[in-house]
Amino acid sequence: LKPLEIKLFDISGRCVSSQPVDDVVIDGDKIRFGFQRKNLMSGIYLMQINSGGDLVGGGKLVLR
Repeated sequence: LKPLEIKLFDISGRCVSSQPVDDVVIDGDKIRFGFQRKNLMSGIYLMQINSGGDLVGGGKLVLR
């Protein structure tokens, strides 16, 4: 598995966070990982997961 990177975009499409993911747990067809929230405000974000520069997943993330 190549190193993973998570990118978060706000609703206007602006990249607000980009960070490597080190603690990846693969359980069947599910992948779990942690990331640092840092100064992200509560809200809805669009998420991209990249591996070696290739897009491998994505979705919506709700922070409370």
